[in-house]
Amino acid sequence: MSDTTVYLREGVKIEPLMHGWHAWAHLIGPVQHGLNTAFRHVPIMKSFVANPAVHVAACKNPALAGGPFIDLPASDVPRVKAHLEATAKACDAIMELAKDYVAFDQNLQTADGFSLNERYDALPPSMRGLVELHYDLNAHPKIRWFEGLLDGAGLNEHLEQLSITTSSDVGRPFFLSTPRLHGEQTLNLRFSDPIVDTLAKARLSGAPGAHLEAALGLERGGEAWNALTTSTAPTLPAPQPAPTEGEVRVTYFGHACVLLESAQSTVLLDPALSWERYAPDAPLSMRDLPGRLDYLVISHGHHDHFSPEMLLQLRWRAGRVLVPAANSGSVADPSMKRMLARLGYADVRALEPLEDEPLADGRILSLPFPGEHSDLDIFSKQSVLVELAGKRFLFLVDSDAVDLRLYDRIAARIGPIDALFLGMECGGAPLSWLYGPLLSRPLPRRQDESRRLSASDADKAIEVVRRLKPAMTYVYAMGQESFVSHLTGLAYEEDSIQLQQMRRFLDLCQNEGWAAAQLFGARRWTA
Repeated sequence: MSDTTVYLREGVKIEPLMHGWHAWAHLIGPVQHGLNTAFRHVPIMKSFVANPAVHVAACKNPALAGGPFIDLPASDVPRVKAHLEATAKACDAIMELAKDYVAFDQNLQTADGFSLNERYDALPPSMRGLVELHYDLNAHPKIRWFEGLLDGAGLNEHLEQLSITTSSDVGRPFFLSTPRLHGEQTLNLRFSDPIVDTLAKARLSGAPGAHLEAALGLERGGEAWNALTTSTAPTLPAPQPAPTEGEVRVTYFGHACVLLESAQSTVLLDPALSWERYAPDAPLSMRDLPGRLDYLVISHGHHDHFSPEMLLQLRWRAGRVLVPAANSGSVADPSMKRMLARLGYADVRALEPLEDEPLADGRILSLPFPGEHSDLDIFSKQSVLVELAGKRFLFLVDSDAVDLRLYDRIAARIGPIDALFLGMECGGAPLSWLYGPLLSRPLPRRQDESRRLSASDADKAIEVVRRLKPAMTYVYAMGQESFVSHLTGLAYEEDSIQLQQMRRFLDLCQNEGWAAAQLFGARRWTA
């Protein structure tokens, strides 16, 4: 007798964790994970245990959204204290590595341009055989990590988990500051485990009940089982008709996530979308994606563009993934190709600027992506031109147009554009907000404040449009949708600088007679 088919409920989240914290690019590699654990997670948990009232009050203040405050009730102090104690044991190796790295790097900065050979004798045991010491051309000493050797060192792979929860997309605690200590079930398994595909498929097509019982580790009929599963098949949206030859269907899913479909190719860019449909923020959701995605394209490693949560659950239906090449061995610039291997992806290509990937009816071209990374030496970021069925779409994402001559050169290289997608999340957070735990020495406050995670403002954006001359410009990736608030930490007011600059840009376009619009929530059209 065949087993009953069971489905995951629509709102169920399968959130990847690294020892209780939302998995993102700087937690997958063991060095970055150790630095964030030692210099972000542990201090914030100690602060909460010592004075939970401060955290509770701060989390009620929208002006402090994205700040270093744990978004849990004071009654969770025992739970956080227990997790703090567990962290000291489970993460001891990566925290030792992180502290050794900081101490050694601080000492290395005293090198005066002479040979670094004798410095190898001072390497701590945790770093021996894992690094190369070198100078840049201005005699600044640096440490290059052998990422391939770190991957196989067993340092943090055992800390990979999946949290299965029914928490809403809206109001999820900010990923940098709040550990995930509540959920119907937490699975201790590798991200590459095929069980992830079983769970992801069960959203749409279900699975035999016995398979889901084994995957979830839950007994059928229990309270947690009933909260997560149903025997009723989901009501899926009617499939969209295939585009005809020469047509491209464009679907905007919110934030920076855009789907391009032609008669022969399907391309999904920067997948970060909602699990549930709700208006006005998410009239389309994960269920509105096609069954097959020929290409996933990732612009850069920031958490709202490179989302392990989404990538894990798209793995079973994805073809090739295109990412930018990294500055291999840099703490600030971990390889996305290696991270995707940890997530179970095998077909990944890292593109250098101006390299392209041929499609059946077009190509995907990697282009420079200046700014937005606080002046750090980060290679792994790309703007992308997608040529599909004779149409041309340029995604500048969060680029900061610090050198307008670049766009003259890009225009000369790529020619006419049908649609330009431009991020304008200007006035971004200072360097330390995201990269602080990676710094061996804190920056002086004035330097930190001057180096921000910012995209173009209105004046820069209008000059970009003047040079590229797109037929249509869309402002996107503003972080306004509530389903990405746990990733962006943004709480805009009407007078927020980002919204002021976006409105000013749209007015300038209108005055020039150029077609431009803001994207928010979701939209579908044919190009």
